Amino acid sequence: MAFCNNCGSQLKPGAKFCENCGALAEEEKTPESTGAAPVYTPPPYQPYAGAAPPTAPAGGKNFGLPAIILACALVVVLIGGIIGIVTLSGTVSDLKEENTQLVADKNQLTNQLNAANSTILSLNSDLSAANSEISELTGDLNTATGQINDLNDDLSEANSNLNAASATIANLEDENAELAADKSELAADLADANDSILSLNSIIDIMDYNYSEIIAFIETRFGLVEEDATQFVTPNDETVGELVDFLVTPFTSSDWHKAWDDMQYLYTWVRNNIEYSYDSPLPLLPLDLLEGGTIDWFGEFWQYPVETIYWERGDCEDQSLLLTSMIKNYGEGGTYAYCVGISNGESGHMAVFLPVEGGNLVIFDPTG
Repeated sequence: MAFCNNCGSQLKPGAKFCENCGALAEEEKTPESTGAAPVYTPPPYQPYAGAAPPTAPAGGKNFGLPAIILACALVVVLIGGIIGIVTLSGTVSDLKEENTQLVADKNQLTNQLNAANSTILSLNSDLSAANSEISELTGDLNTATGQINDLNDDLSEANSNLNAASATIANLEDENAELAADKSELAADLADANDSILSLNSIIDIMDYNYSEIIAFIETRFGLVEEDATQFVTPNDETVGELVDFLVTPFTSSDWHKAWDDMQYLYTWVRNNIEYSYDSPLPLLPLDLLEGGTIDWFGEFWQYPVETIYWERGDCEDQSLLLTSMIKNYGEGGTYAYCVGISNGESGHMAVFLPVEGGNLVIFDPTG
């Protein structure tokens, strides 16, 4: 076994350099083998022919040859021991040197071992700290892993919700598209409806106007208001004038007897040529066409004189209005004739009144 003289590391057999420090390895000295002390071997016994073996002298023992042999053997052993001692002394010296080197190597190795142990202790301390940190990090990692798992669950749920929301958005977009189409269609319908409303409003305005005209016409025909009643006396009507001119000659204020006869003739013509007829009831319409209301019926209907002439029929007020218009046309403003009506709430009557001289009053009643 060989060791490096520089660092004390064990060298491999046949190595020329130290693998640890690279120093040149010295050849290992092998102590010379001295061998064992030579052993004397006596020559083989050769008997002499014809000779008798020697015999010990009588009376004593013969020690010559064995003693010589023994002495030689002792000498040889002594010489071999001396040689062995010398050889062993060299070997012991070498072994001491080698032992010294081994002690040095041991001390060096011990120092290295102590340094290694110190390093190991430091590394063990670092390892313990690292293990503690690893344990802490492992705990943190487990916590983080749990949080990641929770986040993954939340992410999965969020993805599911997102998919549901996306589907909902897609449905809403489809509905929005349908609503947009419906809106466009409704806008077109609304435009048509607005046009219809404008048209209907125009029609309603016309109907309201016509309805107002009808109401005014009907209310006028009742003759309940003085202004409405006076408009039925029409001495200036062309048809009335033509009829008066056909029946009598023109009026002269200088001949009242002729005038009286002419007015009586007009009265007689009305009485004989206008047939009495009852009025058809007229409706009392609501003032507002759209709001509506109840409709009452009123059994009076005033005719204009020209209508009475055309229809050749009428009740008391129709004939009185015609006669009054004829007398006023005849007198050309110089005669006074009045239509006077009376009523007791359930029935009424109308006749023509003419004031004359002396505070007297002439009554023409065509239907009386």
